[in-house]
Amino acid sequence: MLVTDTGLLFVITFWICLFFINLLLKSSQRYGFLYTETLVSFGVTFSLCQIRWQTSLFNKLFSKIGRYNPKLSLLWFTLGAVFAVISMVSSVVILTLMLYRSVKDTKADKLLQPVMPGMNLPWNQVAYYLTTLIISGTFHEVGHAIAAVRENVRVLSFGVFVLFMYPGAFVELHTDQLDIITPFRRLRIFSAGVWHNFILAVVAYILSTSLPMWLSPLYTMGDGVLVTHVAQQSSIVNRLPVGDVITYINNCPVRKTEDWYLCLQKIQTNPVDGYCGPSSYTKTHNMSLPTLVENFGEPDCCNDTSAYRFCFWYKRHPKAMSLSQKLFNANILVRTSLEYNSKFTEHACLPARHILSGKMCKTNLDCALKNATEFSLCHIPLTKNTTRVIRIGHKKGQEVLFVGEPRELSSTIMLSDYIPIYNTPLLNLPKHIESMCLYLISISAALALLNMVPCFYLDGHHTLEILLEILLPHQHKLRLQIQTVILMLGSSLLLVNVLIALSTLF
Repeated sequence: MLVTDTGLLFVITFWICLFFINLLLKSSQRYGFLYTETLVSFGVTFSLCQIRWQTSLFNKLFSKIGRYNPKLSLLWFTLGAVFAVISMVSSVVILTLMLYRSVKDTKADKLLQPVMPGMNLPWNQVAYYLTTLIISGTFHEVGHAIAAVRENVRVLSFGVFVLFMYPGAFVELHTDQLDIITPFRRLRIFSAGVWHNFILAVVAYILSTSLPMWLSPLYTMGDGVLVTHVAQQSSIVNRLPVGDVITYINNCPVRKTEDWYLCLQKIQTNPVDGYCGPSSYTKTHNMSLPTLVENFGEPDCCNDTSAYRFCFWYKRHPKAMSLSQKLFNANILVRTSLEYNSKFTEHACLPARHILSGKMCKTNLDCALKNATEFSLCHIPLTKNTTRVIRIGHKKGQEVLFVGEPRELSSTIMLSDYIPIYNTPLLNLPKHIESMCLYLISISAALALLNMVPCFYLDGHHTLEILLEILLPHQHKLRLQIQTVILMLGSSLLLVNVLIALSTLF
């Protein structure tokens, strides 16, 4: 909550400072006129919590694109009009189903999620979100502009704005020319924005799914996971360098980031693994204290905070049983283990790396070998319920030994599936591209759908008006009545869904 408050406080402070600076400069007798003229010449305007930039510099570009291959552009924007009608119907159906689901089950996951930086959007993701908003908004408005040129409607200007902390774009068209063209031509103009948003989402999806192919000359996949960041609070920050490649944890192969989290979950939920080792080694290298002590909340028999030695527990077998019986009579071995479970449990302080290099086991039975000259014990790390001893295999050195909760590793280490072939500082480039594609898919697709809701001031408002004009060309009064009813219902439907979604933030 502190991060959220700090971020919002920064944004609010910025707008307050900007408001007073703008007010002082405008009211200045010496610089007021020059300041105002400069803003006008650059097309910049300030208002409460808003900055706008408006220009006609792109008009020639819009005109050139809009007049290129008229037949192809006609087909393109006609497809956009068909998509817009389908999107309008789909948006109403989806919002109705969402409302029904929310009323039926208040705890159900909400498909429509408001995004508030610092609350349900981490600040390290804000750059992706804001960049995607401006790209999607610009693509939307450029679609309107090109379609307008195609239908011989003049584009007056194009602009971008920032409202509080949310960016957007807009295009200004010649309204008189827009009003006199046929309804079908107007439909192609008003539907071009959502059509381009849909296309942008499709392109982003194709790029995200084919990214391994595009990046294959620079990156490999499937041979481990790349360490891109280790948090400073991590206990292994100095032992696992950024740029290293993790290949396994506790004999669990890690070939992609999904494997990493699945292996950690497996380690967390399964019983603690043990490691086989000769009983003679345990006897000669044991430096255990007579009784257990507590170090940093963990049971310990070494009284040593270094990672060189660790406390293990094991079950020694009754002296009455011969070695041959222990090795080959499994039934007796299991029965004896159950009968003397508490009686024959001991602990030993042993060199951690040597013991952890042995075969993994659950009981002494897993360590039994035929023709063995001595008996092997299953040494199990002595830890609390949630603490685990984890071996991290990587390519730049010996295994990293981690003692703690697996969730610490999942939250403090950032990984990537893409391993660079050549030395490059751009370790996070694939991740940035993937994140941008995912945000583009979700935000641009949402704009393509929600913008077509028959709601006041959205593209769906104008599209509905045009559709009714096409269907009822000579019944103006009836058209207006139907339009008003549908817009009221559509606006209410969207508003209720938004309010329900906002309630999840508090």
